[in-house]
Amino acid sequence: MTTTPLLTRRDLFRRLGIAPATLPFLGNLPSLAASTPQPRQRLIIVFSPDGIVKQQFWPNHPGAFATPPPVEQPAPLPAILAPLEPFRDQLLLVKGVHNKIKGDGDGHMRGIGCLLTGIELFPGNIQGGSDTPAGWASGRSIDQEIRSFMQKDPATLTRFGSLEFGVLVPNKSDIWTRMVYAGPNQPVTPIDDPCPG
Repeated sequence: MTTTPLLTRRDLFRRLGIAPATLPFLGNLPSLAASTPQPRQRLIIVFSPDGIVKQQFWPNHPGAFATPPPVEQPAPLPAILAPLEPFRDQLLLVKGVHNKIKGDGDGHMRGIGCLLTGIELFPGNIQGGSDTPAGWASGRSIDQEIRSFMQKDPATLTRFGSLEFGVLVPNKSDIWTRMVYAGPNQPVTPIDDPCPG
């Protein structure tokens, strides 16, 4: 029985007329690299302004999303989180965090305006439910900070550094409709219609 020798990568390049001296450089081209590319990292923040049905959202046990022993199968996620089952190992639910930021504006204004910035609102002329009006947030939101960091590295660079979506976003621009800030006094408008026109 006769066997045909396998064609090595070096033989292939030689037959294609590519000089051996260029091989180390060709390995740096993404299309010819032998290593497996790293999966893209994503951060998804979900905000529900009207609260949740606690029994349908929070798991029964703190810690990892698994049933305590002796049961071997993990417990199903609560009903509201069920669509996220494929991402179970990547979920992080934060409970018991309280917004204690004071300053201008009412609790609702500070609630959404300071949620991702963690810093006071600017003084302003938007009147809420308190005696003190307020302006936009005075700092960058954490998602935009992460976006900026990830966009600096070619390995994590994406066409769109971040996407902001909203549902039933009113056709007005005020503190109650903005939670993402590119910087102080720079609210980012969410997209609420992916197919305008």
